[in-house]
Amino acid sequence: MKRKVKINWLGRCVVCGCENSVVETEFGSEDLLFEKDKITCAGCAHQGLVVVENDVAYAIWNTSEISVKSQ
Repeated sequence: MKRKVKINWLGRCVVCGCENSVVETEFGSEDLLFEKDKITCAGCAHQGLVVVENDVAYAIWNTSEISVKSQ
């Protein structure tokens, strides 16, 4: 069963810069995350996934759509 844990060590959100995230994980905890756990920024609700390489977890944030207005 998946549960949500609050963390502040995964890195800043690429959209709003918030350091706090909520991670949806089946086996993880506040100190241990797993590959493909779902991340949601606590500040703006932007989403991403956890990637683990060499026993280090980090965030890969979804690409944000940037609207460019023609001048």
